[in-house]
Amino acid sequence: ILFIINVEEKKKNLITFVIKYCHYLYVSLYCELIEYTAVRKIQYFLSFIFFSPGEDETAEEQIIAKHTSDSETWLKLETARATKHWIPWRPDLEKDESIEDCEDPERLVLFDDIKPVLYQIINEELKGKLILHFLDLIGVRGENDVNVGDQFHLDSLDKLDISVSEIELATNMCLDCQLRRKVLQNIFEQSSHLLSTHTKTTMVLRIIRHRMQSVKGEMGSKKMKQEIKDLRKWIKTQLKEDQGNLLIWEALAKLEWKFGNVEECERILEQLLQKVVPDTGIRKMKDIHQQTSVAKLCCSYIDLLVRQSHNLVPGDRYQSMKTKALQMLMKLVGISSNDSSEPLPEDISDVRTIFQGILNDYLDHTIENQAAVNLFAKLPEIGCMVTHAVACYAWFQYLTLGVEAAFLAFSQALDRMSAWKPETITDRLSDSQRYQSHIFETVTISHLKLLGYHCEVARASNKLVRVSLQKALQLLPDCSTLLKMLV
Repeated sequence: ILFIINVEEKKKNLITFVIKYCHYLYVSLYCELIEYTAVRKIQYFLSFIFFSPGEDETAEEQIIAKHTSDSETWLKLETARATKHWIPWRPDLEKDESIEDCEDPERLVLFDDIKPVLYQIINEELKGKLILHFLDLIGVRGENDVNVGDQFHLDSLDKLDISVSEIELATNMCLDCQLRRKVLQNIFEQSSHLLSTHTKTTMVLRIIRHRMQSVKGEMGSKKMKQEIKDLRKWIKTQLKEDQGNLLIWEALAKLEWKFGNVEECERILEQLLQKVVPDTGIRKMKDIHQQTSVAKLCCSYIDLLVRQSHNLVPGDRYQSMKTKALQMLMKLVGISSNDSSEPLPEDISDVRTIFQGILNDYLDHTIENQAAVNLFAKLPEIGCMVTHAVACYAWFQYLTLGVEAAFLAFSQALDRMSAWKPETITDRLSDSQRYQSHIFETVTISHLKLLGYHCEVARASNKLVRVSLQKALQLLPDCSTLLKMLV
């Protein structure tokens, strides 16, 4: 089949095949870092037949005879070979080395020497796709399996405390934190300038999330403080290169929140929103990418405020948090309010009308055009905007009218989006269909989390959450987040 299609399509199909094959090996616990695959065995025997010095065979046999795990054996063998100059030499940039510093020119592998046997990829999108899938294979993943720009909510903080899966544990056995960090640093330094802005941002967010998960030590310990300081410095370095990147700013705020600096997190989000939300509101913004980022940032800010107010009894501070949340939601749609007073009834009515208009704009557009080819693939921000707009509107309803109004806001949106949810998830679904299903799932989860928050704050019965969760699982039986909620 590959020979009867055009060259570009052939390359894309071949890369897709390689990626799927690698992921099949990975989920089957047959990746190179865990067990010797057939390819690895061929490499292993070739290296012994053609390149192995006789005196090293005994040493390697002793390593193998220790009967450690395959991954540990592999790592020890590679380390031993590095000391015997088996591995190609490359300059250590931290020591200001260059090619001229190599003492053994035979160990140098130059691009011109191996270029004829390399499969070169020119397409920028395919380059980014391969790099991101490689990060998947070494355990550096985004929040979602669906490619939606790596959603990076403060709401995902709960997931950071969940232990990794068995597959991730197997990968972690092979690459310790320092080695993995060095690999990531090399990948980023060598590839970031080759990637599109979107792919580079996705890569940065994955690295930040991974390094946050990798922070070790007791809270407040000297080691932990140093790791947080190093990560904060790295994030700010990325922001110097792209000061307008709201996703990276949000990641910095998330870092402060995760490790206890809540006031700094709130300050970062407030200053950003005051700066980027126009007086006319997001509905007048022409750039869909910027519009989506601003709405997403507002969602994170509301998440932060409601989490802070979670343990507060009704009083001045609780009321202050509620007022700040309402003021930001009003600013989001272009309605100004007094800094310290309750919103006026007419303002609340106007905000509600504008939110409904925004939702109608996006839901009507996506539902009417869902048959269009690759609508979501070409413009995934449309789906992202739907999730953020629904969440913001539901929180506004909750803060002004109560849980019944928020429940109705989510229910009406989900009813209109029900056509996005396929009856079954299969490999035959297009990327656009998978993305639609993902958006439906994300809004459903937001709905349940708001209900859960209400039950905890109002000390109400969990019956409403339980019933809603059971209905959601009938539609999304394979959703891991919903299953965790049920447990």
